[in-house]
Amino acid sequence: MVTVKDLWCRREYLQGHWHVVSAIETSAPPAQPEVVPARPRPARQSRVCLVPGATAAARGRRPLTLTGAAVLLGAAALSGCAPVRAGAAAVVGDQRIRGDQVTASATELTTQAQTVGRQEALTATLTYLVQSQVMTAVAQEQRPPVTVSDGDVAELRKSLEQQSGGSAALDQAFLQRRVPKSGQDAYLRLLLLRQKVGQQVDPAGAADGSDQTAVDKLVAQASKRLHVSVNPRFGRWDAAKGLVEQVASGGLATAASPSPSVPDLGGQ
Repeated sequence: MVTVKDLWCRREYLQGHWHVVSAIETSAPPAQPEVVPARPRPARQSRVCLVPGATAAARGRRPLTLTGAAVLLGAAALSGCAPVRAGAAAVVGDQRIRGDQVTASATELTTQAQTVGRQEALTATLTYLVQSQVMTAVAQEQRPPVTVSDGDVAELRKSLEQQSGGSAALDQAFLQRRVPKSGQDAYLRLLLLRQKVGQQVDPAGAADGSDQTAVDKLVAQASKRLHVSVNPRFGRWDAAKGLVEQVASGGLATAASPSPSVPDLGGQ
């Protein structure tokens, strides 16, 4: 009868695990039991280290050069803006403007105004969205804060329809300003915010429109303070002009397209 003590096993370390490779029957255990070798430590995988000053040997690959860093940072470094969050067309303070929101509005615009190119539509759409975020921040900083109600928007729309000759004519006026139908109320709200802030910061200038110069300064200051950053795919934010400029391949701004600087639609 073979008992447990009559069996001894030879083990080998294969592919990270111990395996029994043979079992031998014997009348007595061997005088010198096999010495099991120490378990070897698995080979340590190299990690990429981007800590300045780390050696190439420690990282397992050649050092990161300035050229390589520029490639990793991409056009965001070229534009001088902080990197935007993944999936965002722009970031204004802690507010994120989604890329799909911009592209959907741009698609609507090019469908309704077929003479408008795709890149122009993207640039104009993102400009209005960024301006709205910045202008809202400026309005909230006023004392007292400036607000615009839905009733204010409806009243302005009614006034503009009367002046333009109806809703269809007003729709065309919006399209000339690169505003699709779904963005009309947001555009009117932006106009009213600018008007009300101007009246509050420069009441004397409201009659001749010089109050808007004061508003432009507030917007420029706020956009810098909010660290507006734009995904290079959509352009580059110009704080001085208050608009998004198109960017050609290589990270250089092209000549400005029709500038959507929130002009008046004719009534206010």
